[in-house]
Amino acid sequence: MAIKNTLAYIWRPMKGVCIKNLSPSLFLFQFFHEMDVERVIKGGPWTFNQHLLLFFKLSIKVNPTQVQLFEVDFWL
Repeated sequence: MAIKNTLAYIWRPMKGVCIKNLSPSLFLFQFFHEMDVERVIKGGPWTFNQHLLLFFKLSIKVNPTQVQLFEVDFWL
């Protein structure tokens, strides 16, 4: 899938990233090093094909399909 290859190439995480498609508009990004997570989140905002990417840092017990993604912080 284009989004997986493109973002993995742009982000180049040190320990890798696993990107799972949960629905047509929902992806789960699993980073294997905390430094990669922080660098991607702080490096945003990110877009793909003119769509703004919203991130939420999950805890173990949170179902990713239940997370409501409605806002993102960025400077104008």
